[in-house]
Amino acid sequence: MTDRLLGAVRIGFAALTVAALAFMIATLIDEGVFSPLNFFTFFTVLSNLFAAAIFAEGGRRQLTGAPPIPDPWRGAAVVYMSVTFIVPGSKAPHRSIGRFAREGVGGRRLADLSVVHEHEGCAPARPTLALYR
Repeated sequence: MTDRLLGAVRIGFAALTVAALAFMIATLIDEGVFSPLNFFTFFTVLSNLFAAAIFAEGGRRQLTGAPPIPDPWRGAAVVYMSVTFIVPGSKAPHRSIGRFAREGVGGRRLADLSVVHEHEGCAPARPTLALYR
């Protein structure tokens, strides 16, 4: 992959990350629950912003021929995004509800239309319909 193409791809991923965060903000505003002080205190949001900044600056440097971003900055972005990926998945108790409903108890699966609520500790809590066989 050429340097110019890789630089453009990095900038594209930065733009995609910022667009996803903007969509989250727009959704929260539409629901009337957006609070900038609350939103920007989440590690997941901050780590995504940091990664987007590293991607954008790395892409800019690659396109202009400037020296690359120092390894400690890129390494920090990798560690932050790894934590963002691993921790919520391992600490989300509401995900076990779906597994329980699919697998059932003692090998017997549930076969009804259930309303599954997210765990109280996970926001926003919305009911979702799920059919399990």
